[in-house]
Amino acid sequence: MSLRLRVRGPSGGAVINLPAGASADDLTSLACKELCLTGSLEFLSGHPPKPIVFSELQSGDTLTVRAAPDDGKRQRTVETISCPVAAPATAPTPAPVPAPAPAPAPAPAPAPTATGAVAQPYFDDDAMMAQAIALSQGGAPQQAVPVAEGDQLVRRVVPADNSCLFVAVAHALEGGDRSKAGALRDVVARTVLADQDRFSEAVLGKSPYEYAEWIRNKDHWGGGIELAVLAEHYKTELAAFDCQSLRVDCFGQGCGYTQRVLLIYDGIHYDLLVRTPFADAPAEFDMSVFDVGDEGVMAEGRALAERAQKAGKYTDTANFTLRCLVCQRGLKGETDAVEHAKKTGHTNFAEFK
Repeated sequence: MSLRLRVRGPSGGAVINLPAGASADDLTSLACKELCLTGSLEFLSGHPPKPIVFSELQSGDTLTVRAAPDDGKRQRTVETISCPVAAPATAPTPAPVPAPAPAPAPAPAPAPTATGAVAQPYFDDDAMMAQAIALSQGGAPQQAVPVAEGDQLVRRVVPADNSCLFVAVAHALEGGDRSKAGALRDVVARTVLADQDRFSEAVLGKSPYEYAEWIRNKDHWGGGIELAVLAEHYKTELAAFDCQSLRVDCFGQGCGYTQRVLLIYDGIHYDLLVRTPFADAPAEFDMSVFDVGDEGVMAEGRALAERAQKAGKYTDTANFTLRCLVCQRGLKGETDAVEHAKKTGHTNFAEFK
């Protein structure tokens, strides 16, 4: 009997069907192939995550995969994996043998754990949508609610430093390296300059050369134009869920791309939506790239936006009130703020109510 395992690496996830009689080396080889990884791997499960025991794997388990520490202390089990048979809790890990010994009387079935030790369906769209979590605004991520055993969809908050869009995309598509945000600004600038027929002054609101200089400045926000360019650059759909209008803008849709990244937008700030293997998992375990056919995760994203809208967790940029922190003038809406900035050169604003 084969084992159906869900594995997650730094940049995505996959389902592995491990045939009966496969070894730990077979699992490693399949994980390397499916997750595009190289070198020795370490498989973790549980909360807090601990190295797995290969002989105890059950169909439906979710495993987190990362590069194994090169310290000579990595625990590795090479025994044959066969159809799981429960064993007494006190039984020691057996030495490698040609075939499994007759199983003793089964121990009582364990309670389900956050790692999916009790087999679960791989995806349950209704459950995922019904249990989708709410998002928060302005700092700490919202408490995650499991959508399946071992899974949570969470809002991965990025700094509100005017580069949130670029940081979120870099986190998703540059292996978690947020320092690449500046390089992504340059990608956008070079793309615009290379195709000035498509990115004309009428589209950009300024000449391509002025725009290129403007977008390279880390104090300037990104938006739809930048998302369209980055979707094309990475051959990846970038879906942005708007918390106010509940609109979903999917940049790169219809271009034949096979993967998708999810962003959530509150009117002035972008964050990333990721799936993690357990609550409070570190960012290195994020699954931030999804298959374009994954309607379940899109339903979760819509549910997040709906919850945010109901809670008023968005900024109405057409009607919010601002104060210029340079001259203390009161302003209403983004249009007033832009006009004030053009006239005075002041660009430091704060919202007040």
